[in-house]
Amino acid sequence: MAATYSTTASIRDDAWFAWNTYIVDASIDIQRTRAYALINSYVGTRYTVPSLADSNFTGSPASQLLESIEITLGGAYLLIKEYGPAGRDTDKDWYRRLEDVKILLSEIRDGKISLFGNDGHLLPTVQQEDQSSGTIRAYTTDEPPRFSVDDNF
Repeated sequence: MAATYSTTASIRDDAWFAWNTYIVDASIDIQRTRAYALINSYVGTRYTVPSLADSNFTGSPASQLLESIEITLGGAYLLIKEYGPAGRDTDKDWYRRLEDVKILLSEIRDGKISLFGNDGHLLPTVQQEDQSSGTIRAYTTDEPPRFSVDDNF
């Protein structure tokens, strides 16, 4: 299993499966990897995705926050897989927690929540020109494209 922000045991514990031998580690690892990918897809639009071995990241407030998010997401994915829609509006309603975490990730992506390293500074951000503005340019000059509706390509 590749390194992620959390551990299989922490997700197992958070999902209340610490003593459940029927849930194998491989099932939890799938959900942990899924959570890690989702976190990086949000965080990576604003920050350079941190190296887990970076001394400025390891043990930092940012790593603790991302670990907590991964544990919650992994637990949510695991419980949703195990209980499905029947878990809604019960003590196993992780759908609500899943949505809360996605809001938190959106706030990190949008810059409303900042990620700090051990040195007290923001983690490195992606260059402004690398961030998607949501605009697709059809051409790069001020001159309009030269074709008409009747053109055959």
